[in-house]
Amino acid sequence: MRVLWLCNLILPEIAQALGLPSIPKEGWVAGLFDALLQREGDIRIGLCFPVSDPAHAGSGTVRPKAHPEREVSYYAFPEDTASPERYDPALEGHLKGILQSFSPDLVHCFGTEYPHTLAMARAFGRPEKLLISVQGVMDVYAERYFSNLPERVRDSVTLRDLLKRDTLRRQQEKFEIRAGFERQALSLALHHGGRTSFDRGLSERTNPHAVYHHLGETLRREFYEAAKDPEEGTPRYPHRIFVSQADYPIKGFHYLLEAAGELQKTWPDLEIAAAGQDVTGGGSLKRRILIGAYGRELKRLLRKYGLQDRVHFLGRLDAAGMIREYRTCGVYLCCSSIENSPNSLGEAMLLGTPVVAARVGGIPDMCLPEEGTLYECGADDPQDTVAEALRKALEEVFRDPDRAAAKTVPARAHARKSYDPERNVTALLDTYRSMN
Repeated sequence: MRVLWLCNLILPEIAQALGLPSIPKEGWVAGLFDALLQREGDIRIGLCFPVSDPAHAGSGTVRPKAHPEREVSYYAFPEDTASPERYDPALEGHLKGILQSFSPDLVHCFGTEYPHTLAMARAFGRPEKLLISVQGVMDVYAERYFSNLPERVRDSVTLRDLLKRDTLRRQQEKFEIRAGFERQALSLALHHGGRTSFDRGLSERTNPHAVYHHLGETLRREFYEAAKDPEEGTPRYPHRIFVSQADYPIKGFHYLLEAAGELQKTWPDLEIAAAGQDVTGGGSLKRRILIGAYGRELKRLLRKYGLQDRVHFLGRLDAAGMIREYRTCGVYLCCSSIENSPNSLGEAMLLGTPVVAARVGGIPDMCLPEEGTLYECGADDPQDTVAEALRKALEEVFRDPDRAAAKTVPARAHARKSYDPERNVTALLDTYRSMN
């Protein structure tokens, strides 16, 4: 059986073989690919993915370093992924060429966040042989984009926003456009993949005729190795909070800064570590000048509560960097206003890190009350109400660390089951065979 995967990014194994830079994002696809290559069988996987530089477009075969006995076909097509709200009809032509070259029995698209999934659904034209795995849920993301920010922030415009024509209002509009692409793509596929009641709801409301397949995610190899010895003698800083992203409103970093203003009064050693870019204008003069509206609001909150020396932006982290943060922080926090199944939450649970998360989207399926501390983040709640709920959840962990540590035992067991590579690959292969 020949299965063509459509991915949002080049997988690290392929990037390494081609001498191209890889991006440590969407690690669940890389983890699944690695686990699949370890299986013997009659499945031949081809990979296609977008590249922003047309000079890198092309096709060929590679032998991944970790699996040199397996030959993998790859196809890189040009796409402006920096503008995912624009649909380029030329994508359909590129993808038709790939389909003719690889001649797949099935096509599996990972995610609906970019227009190439809709282009593939149109180019392939065989809905009974098309599987789309939902990653984010764009229509609800569009609704929750502002994450309870007040109108004065939503309407705020900076020099950077004017130059790029990219205000917060415009960013939310782009999500609505992408949600439209998502609905169209799912309507053209008779097989949907997901893992939460939240994404199953998207499947049912966009295409009630589609078959929904429960397909668990698989983490990168490094996390399973680290989970064999979750502590490894690393000292934890009990009042260090780690978040995996903080660069746009959905990630809810403004809630945390509001909560931290009070928390620091009781815990003077409070620290916040955030993976990803610093959007508050730290660093060069150019970055300070070209700050966006959301970054400016975060900067205002940092100053208001005197948190400048407590908040550390860590830049993009690879698997080793994420593992280090999970092991040294006192609590991992997912303060997003909406998520489907954030892998960072699963990684933290697998490694035995105490977790706090908003009770939104698919998170209640991932983390039960006995496995972590959940708090309310309603769509209509004022920002300070959500921040207060978050503060109380973090205080619960800080005041009773033994109870928080006890919750990590069932959390690890849940994560081991949810992210079991063998179990997840078997489910995927069963799905492919049922479609063929």
